[in-house]
Amino acid sequence: MTTPDQLVLDASMRSAFVALARRLALDHGLDLEGLAGDLETLAEAQPGETWQAPHRELAGVLRHVAERAQAVDG
Repeated sequence: MTTPDQLVLDASMRSAFVALARRLALDHGLDLEGLAGDLETLAEAQPGETWQAPHRELAGVLRHVAERAQAVDG
């Protein structure tokens, strides 16, 4: 069973991942769409929603961040 501490740690790691990806996209041109696609490929690599859902959620967040970054550059 997941404890509240584990949930907080998971949420903070996801936030750090998204913040790092965003910074790398803005400063160094990281392809967020490509990274999102990679996460979706990883989601399909293992059966089960417990594995797939977090990868797909992060892919969605990265796509949103990519859209926002393009709007800033736009």
